[in-house]
Amino acid sequence: MKSQQFRRKRDEARAEILEAAEDCLGEMDFNALTVDLVMQRTGMRRSSFYHYFPSLEDVALVFLERLERTLREAVEPWLRGDHDDDPSGATLEILTSMFEIMNADHVAAVAVGEAAGGSPRIYEEWRTRVLEYFSGSTAQFIRRQLMRGNSSVENPDRVAEALVLMNLAVFNANIHRETPDDPTEVARLAAGIWNASIFGA
Repeated sequence: MKSQQFRRKRDEARAEILEAAEDCLGEMDFNALTVDLVMQRTGMRRSSFYHYFPSLEDVALVFLERLERTLREAVEPWLRGDHDDDPSGATLEILTSMFEIMNADHVAAVAVGEAAGGSPRIYEEWRTRVLEYFSGSTAQFIRRQLMRGNSSVENPDRVAEALVLMNLAVFNANIHRETPDDPTEVARLAAGIWNASIFGA
């Protein structure tokens, strides 16, 4: 437990609370997390939590925003068509980046999934900011490949949604294994399915 002898700046206190929450989530499910457990690790009073976050759901939203931002940065070039000279090779490259990001931030990623399972508010944010955004962007990518004659997918929206959901399921299954596979191996498996679905066997 940290000492409360000094006065923290607002940004520092907020960051410390987030760090403490993430430390706790490395040891327990989101549904077991409490404000008391988080604040015990900071040395601040329980009431200080509510100066920065209305609830633990808002902590999960910060984790969601962080994941969303880093994942969007990774996939934007692929979605824009910057790699259309080798779209199937780019799929492997981009999925590798995505799985590496989720693996590196797996505590937050798992916590967001758990929070979404118990909170309609977090689920709605996850659905619109992750599922709908990445499914919609992937559908646009597939339509671009259709126009270029690289694909014969009949329903880009449904195929895109299935591929994005598959990625999330594959990540979830892997991260909960006793010995998770390397994210590059997981990405190679996923990319094979993506490329077969979009470009054919």
